[in-house]
Amino acid sequence: MVRYVDTSQLFVDEAGDPTLFNATGEMIVETNGCSRFFMMGKVEVDNPKLVAEQLTALRQNLISHPYFVGVASFRPERKKTALLFHAKDDLPEVRFQVFDLLYSLGKSIRFHAVIADKLELAKQEQAQRSAQP
Repeated sequence: MVRYVDTSQLFVDEAGDPTLFNATGEMIVETNGCSRFFMMGKVEVDNPKLVAEQLTALRQNLISHPYFVGVASFRPERKKTALLFHAKDDLPEVRFQVFDLLYSLGKSIRFHAVIADKLELAKQEQAQRSAQP
């Protein structure tokens, strides 16, 4: 008997910090360094090899472009844009180019996300702790 297995290529990342309380049990949501929201996202890619090749070609094109000469994130020793794209490290002009490339891929790439409002979760948890200490 031959069995076929469908495979999917998924890429998962998070944004924010899932922490609600500090070590003493105090709510820290929206305090300095603790965001209100936490997001977990995934990207489904039909042809990851092709996407990787296109992203590499884009990065090489941007690295060699005179507009970006002297930009710190493009220096290889910084291990930022010169090696990999990452929205928090990249210039807005670079992010635009990456998102434009991803948009051009149409339905061959799909994004899904779940966003949690940590303030609401913390309030629910505090109410539950009050009801059941």
